[in-house]
Amino acid sequence: LSNSQAQRNKERELDKEKEKEYLLKIRQLESKLNEMKSEIDKHKLEMKMVAEFLFDGQTKVEIIRMGYMNKMGDLMKSWKRRLFVLTSKRELHYFSPGERKHCGYLALKSVLHIRSSLTHDLAVELTFRNDDRVWLIGFDSPALKKEWIDELNKTSSSKPLHLI
Repeated sequence: LSNSQAQRNKERELDKEKEKEYLLKIRQLESKLNEMKSEIDKHKLEMKMVAEFLFDGQTKVEIIRMGYMNKMGDLMKSWKRRLFVLTSKRELHYFSPGERKHCGYLALKSVLHIRSSLTHDLAVELTFRNDDRVWLIGFDSPALKKEWIDELNKTSSSKPLHLI
């Protein structure tokens, strides 16, 4: 083979390698896009579930914050993953996303104390007036804990919680 033919063959091989790389990147991007579409569909279902429950058509309720946290009640001593929705009515609703149902809510106007948990680093304790129960709400990260506490402080009537 002449030098020019060898050079062309080498260039074709490089082009084929680049094409393979591009095709692989395209497949990875398509896979990521499908994951994102799936997440969007999941969030649409969650929002529909929340909207169907919270909005009765008569009262305007604003969603202040929404996200997943873990909850441990005073009676049931196991952590449950829940979708929490903080509303302008000073209520913290929680939903079971797997079952797509409303599980209950915490009336923040009756919160006596919000404080960092002594036993769980990423949790806060909510103590209510006229109720001996203490609720533990667990967060996925210190940043999320701080963000939620800031919102809870704005919404509840309890003394503010300051994180150190």
